[in-house]
Amino acid sequence: MSRDDNEAESFYTARAGEICFCFLIICLCIWGLYDYITTGELHFQWALMFLSILIFYRVKSFLLKKNKKEDLHIKP
Repeated sequence: MSRDDNEAESFYTARAGEICFCFLIICLCIWGLYDYITTGELHFQWALMFLSILIFYRVKSFLLKKNKKEDLHIKP
């Protein structure tokens, strides 16, 4: 595999991860709103949603820092 193939695969993997994350958050929002409307109480969906958001953005920032450090060591 060439470097271009790795970059393309990395891009599409990251894009797929973002789409899956958005789907997860939308599903949790719908489920949470439905539960709130029917029961009138907030349940664990909101905590799960905020925890998912926290983990996603923390991992994303970690990977950006890691990739930035690795790019400095690549020689043309």
